[in-house]
Amino acid sequence: TSAFRAVRSLEEIPGTQFKQRIFHCHVCEFESKTKRTVADHIKVKHLGEAAYSCQECDMQLNSQKAFYKHKVRFHPAIIEKRRLSVKKENAKTMSCTDCCYSTKYRSHLAIHR
Repeated sequence: TSAFRAVRSLEEIPGTQFKQRIFHCHVCEFESKTKRTVADHIKVKHLGEAAYSCQECDMQLNSQKAFYKHKVRFHPAIIEKRRLSVKKENAKTMSCTDCCYSTKYRSHLAIHR
């Protein structure tokens, strides 16, 4: 038996309908819109484990939100290093070989040519 049961339900908003997936704990009546939240719930409430473990200081945390807040508060240099790495990745540009045109989007370069 899977730790997760997904049940599709319809939620009505005047004039529209959309499907929303709800995940349920297989042990109790806990439910959530995200599979990750149910996984965290099962680890913490039913298995007695911490859902997240900080690699810098071995702090044990029960949710992704708490884990992120911990990193921001106690390890801000790691957050900044990651942020700079993402900015550097996003800054990569491609240039036209025939003129000075450059872009960070390959599709734009293809259209330009």
